[in-house]
Amino acid sequence: MGLVARLKKVGAKRLDLHVMTSAELNRIQEYLLQMLKDICLLCKENNIDWSLCGGSLIGAVRHKGFIPWDDDVDILMTRSNFIKFQEAISYSETISKKYDLKVPGNLGYIHSIARLCTKEKVYVPILSTGIPEGIPIDIFILENTYDNVILRLLHGIQCKMLMCIGASARAYACKELLLKYGENDKKLLIEIKFWLFLYKFFSFHTVEEWWRIADECFSKVDNESSKFVVSPRGSRQYFGEIYEREKISEFINIEFEDTKLPILRDADYLLTKLYGRDYLIPPALDKIEQHVFVELNFNFLNNIHK
Repeated sequence: MGLVARLKKVGAKRLDLHVMTSAELNRIQEYLLQMLKDICLLCKENNIDWSLCGGSLIGAVRHKGFIPWDDDVDILMTRSNFIKFQEAISYSETISKKYDLKVPGNLGYIHSIARLCTKEKVYVPILSTGIPEGIPIDIFILENTYDNVILRLLHGIQCKMLMCIGASARAYACKELLLKYGENDKKLLIEIKFWLFLYKFFSFHTVEEWWRIADECFSKVDNESSKFVVSPRGSRQYFGEIYEREKISEFINIEFEDTKLPILRDADYLLTKLYGRDYLIPPALDKIEQHVFVELNFNFLNNIHK
């Protein structure tokens, strides 16, 4: 379980955090839907393959739209398609005016995954440096990996080590908020201090530099016809997210809210590997994660698309 998930278990009221209301969630989802439509059009114009993934894919399959309580969007694409995506955004005045594409290694960007974010700064997450951020869509890049089992094992170990180092560097960058909100739970505070202590051994690079190094490692296999692809940044990381290329290479469009968006033709393959056979069963109400922030600019949300 990640640090943010553990913080949420402490309780938002106890931590004096902002809990997202239903009205705020609806506005966030409206904005995310418009972002998805913009991505869909850009990718269609530039022949870029992509798919919803994670909770967004469950939402498409189970709810024909957002999971009712979900406040984020996850998409995936292969490395070659992501390169095309980067180029397409750089040439699109429409997209460039509305959004920033943040990739690991960018100055001031502390995360391991790529994100398309609104230029408008809407909220301050717990896992942040305290600076307001735009509404993001998380982009998980599927990387090539080795067909040779030994080489794949060595690549996986290297990737997992870099994810660990990067996580410690990110914790250090966010230490002010983590220590502030973690002090209410002894076990959580011990875990936070462990990550901060770990970073002392790797502080010769900044968090941005570590994620750049990690990204280079993740993407170093050039074989575009390898039998497997991998998602080193996913929730189950490298060895829990190795997929057969042929299973993630075909796409269909599916109803999502008031539009249609692409998903993997064999979405069941991906969702079963990530969540087990029962992914279509909604969680119990007491298991639904609260959406909490240090700050949320609801005045801005009220003006979206007006």
